[in-house]
This record gives sequence, C-alpha cells and structure tokens, in this order.
Amino acid sequence: MSKLGLQLFSPSDPPEYRRMRLIFLAVYGIAVGAVIFPWPKVWGIYPIILGLPFLMVWMVLAVVTIFLGLFFLFRSEPKGE
Repeated sequence: MSKLGLQLFSPSDPPEYRRMRLIFLAVYGIAVGAVIFPWPKVWGIYPIILGLPFLMVWMVLAVVTIFLGLFFLFRSEPKGE
C-alpha cells in the first residue's frame, strides 16, 4: 500500500533530529514572513534606529535571523555524511 502526502522525516530519524528541524522550520518561516510582509509598514510607524529607518532595521534583523538559523542547522548536522 502506498502512502500519499508529504513525508518530512524517515521513520529511523531520532526525535532530537526531528525537533531541531521543526524548530528551524518555524524560525525560518517567521523570518521569511517578516521579509515578505513588513509589519512595521502596516503599523504606520517610522522611527529611526541608529540612523536607519525602522523598516530597514526590521529587514536586517530578519536576514540575520535567517542566516543564524541556517548556520545552526548546518552545525547540527551529523558529522561524516
């Protein structure tokens, strides 16, 4: 019998591996959503932080979050594969 649907993990994956990947997916999704949908623009606020408009700081923080998430995901991969 064939299984239909999306299979994210194989049955042999340990729970720690699954948990780390699901946390990464959630953080990555939120950060990408912050880049695609700039919420400060919706709120209509325009403060200046360290000489930069708030929307630019918002985007930089989202990109840094994506980078750090990818970095920690890379570091969590098992060695030797």
